[in-house]
Amino acid sequence: KIVEEYESRLTEFREQMAKRGLTLLGSAMYSHMQLTEQRGELIEAHLRVARFLKAVGGKYMNPLIAPGENLGNGTDEQYRRVDIKAWASNANEIGKCVKEETGIPVGLHPEQGDIRAGLIDRFMDATDSRYFNLWPDVGHFAACGVDPMNVYKRYRSRMVGTHLRDFQPPPSGASSPGGQPPMGRMVPFGTGVIKLPELVGYLRQTKFNGPVMGEGGGNQAMRNYMVENLKLKL
Repeated sequence: KIVEEYESRLTEFREQMAKRGLTLLGSAMYSHMQLTEQRGELIEAHLRVARFLKAVGGKYMNPLIAPGENLGNGTDEQYRRVDIKAWASNANEIGKCVKEETGIPVGLHPEQGDIRAGLIDRFMDATDSRYFNLWPDVGHFAACGVDPMNVYKRYRSRMVGTHLRDFQPPPSGASSPGGQPPMGRMVPFGTGVIKLPELVGYLRQTKFNGPVMGEGGGNQAMRNYMVENLKLKL
């Protein structure tokens, strides 16, 4: 929606952002990337966003797959039905076009649905690291029982950037109405189970220079933790 509103008013967009001391670093974007018959439309839609980002100084794109009819997260069953081969083939073509025209790197932002469905490793194995890579959100992986450090180590060479979050699993023995497994929740930094200092230490050790972004727990508290505890420069 930002692109639709401002792609023909770039100067105004830059001025309004400057007044607020803001920079548009990147953009997340849901699409039906698994639909081969829509490949041309998908390429053009991603190029449209990438062109805008390049014009305003953006540094990355975060595609997210929409497995159902709506442009958003789907059910676990919809994620399980995704055709990995078609998804990866489209992703490679989208990433290639975006990189060749704009130079903007593209990194998948997995949500909990595609992680629970076991799609991520298969998708990454099927994509071309020259054109399509990964933007892991440590909270989503932790919520699905996957150690974020293992994700970092496996995909460090393919990480465009990362989202930092903290997660608290449900208490042992907890139950939910209707017999459904209880859900954990994202919590303020430093109050959950994710070892954020160790993750940031690993990124420093491996000389990672991509964007590291915080999400959740209140902006001021999050900023304070990132600066005071993680020693990140904002």
